[in-house]
Amino acid sequence: DRFSLYGNNHLVKIIELSIFDRLGNRVEFLTNVPINHPSQGWDGTLKGRPAEIGVYSYYARIVDLNGREIEYFGSITLLR
Repeated sequence: DRFSLYGNNHLVKIIELSIFDRLGNRVEFLTNVPINHPSQGWDGTLKGRPAEIGVYSYYARIVDLNGREIEYFGSITLLR
């Protein structure tokens, strides 16, 4: 399973997707990730090993069909 973003067909791609741990350290940085693609995104690992169970925050920049960039912030809970 992977964490990624899903949306309608007005969104083109994720320009940047950053995942942060509870201390604010960036644990993942992805660029040019397709929207609505379940095999793309964060796989819950940190340096090749399973990340700790817990709450992580994310920041994403997405581009829409008009070329506008949209920013999203939120949190996710990693479970095993």
